Amino acid sequence: MTSENGREGPNQFAALVTRIGDWMFKIHTAYFFALVLGLCALASGVFTTPNIEDYMTIARHPLSTPAFDNKLDSYVLSSPLPALLMGIVGLAGSRLTFAVGHLMLLVFVLWYTMNRADRFSSMAGRLVLVAFVASPVSLVALSWLGQPDPLIIGGCALLLFNRRSYVLLIGGGLLAWVSFEQGLFIIMVTSLVGVPLLFGREGRVRHLVLSLVGVLAGRALLMLYQVGFGIEQSTTRAEWLAAHGLMPVLRSAISWWTIFIFSLFAGSWIIIGSFLARARLVGVSATGFVVAAVAALGVSLLTYDMSRVFALVSWPLLLATACWVAREYRTQELHRLAAVTLLAGLMLPKVLVGAGGLYGPAYAELVNWVRP
Repeated sequence: MTSENGREGPNQFAALVTRIGDWMFKIHTAYFFALVLGLCALASGVFTTPNIEDYMTIARHPLSTPAFDNKLDSYVLSSPLPALLMGIVGLAGSRLTFAVGHLMLLVFVLWYTMNRADRFSSMAGRLVLVAFVASPVSLVALSWLGQPDPLIIGGCALLLFNRRSYVLLIGGGLLAWVSFEQGLFIIMVTSLVGVPLLFGREGRVRHLVLSLVGVLAGRALLMLYQVGFGIEQSTTRAEWLAAHGLMPVLRSAISWWTIFIFSLFAGSWIIIGSFLARARLVGVSATGFVVAAVAALGVSLLTYDMSRVFALVSWPLLLATACWVAREYRTQELHRLAAVTLLAGLMLPKVLVGAGGLYGPAYAELVNWVRP
């Protein structure tokens, strides 16, 4: 009797997971999209970036050098595109409209990403959305509204799912106007790891070259725009970091190392583990993925917002991995995997580690407060 009761709980949970997974892939795509994003917003919260006024200043003064309260904040001029878009469509009048505009942009980008993934595999789009919800990139995108993060996420999708020359040029140029440094890393990861994983090694050099041409051309156009209108960016991201110092970053990583490791992928560690396990079984090398993930970790340790930066630059890795898993796993396996990952993403804490401590929902602030 005890043995049967001991098995009853796990069996009931497995049956529940199976039912949830089957339902997730039967519901209409639009309903699934809205419901999952809504649950994600409830679980993680929706907030504006602390320096939203800096970006709003760019939108209000697109043809001149904005007057920032802090001179060091002029580094945001290297990421002007989303703010300029909000100014063009008239959504820079208040914090609320500016944030709502960025939220609408994020929704559009995710819908585009989901639909492009579905063209690769019929079930990939839903797993990609689940990966977004379970990973810290969702916390980044929803908790820093006003930052250029939605366009970084969109640039990853443009580069990963397209092979046409002009789209690769546009994708690279787009990243140059939102974050040139992160764009370079994303292009390297996408071209050398993501594209070969999904489409094979053929064409990866062409993909890399065209994307690099796009990001360099975009960088040149950004400089021409700033020089042409006399816009002076007095501080770069590197100078901003130098002014604040690198030691707080390293101390925070060491102090919170267990949370930091978990925060890299959060609930999406389940998808990563599934990829590594299946890749080994079918003889697919995961070396490129591991090297790229370690490189992304190294890059994040040289920035002030460690987990936040890692979430963005590693997104093309997670995006490609989710699509690969959706193609390689059998239907029932995939349904259960998606259900478990979604539940983990909604229930497990998504916390970002930065030089200032932990960032995230209220419990992160509580941990910062009680920490000795």
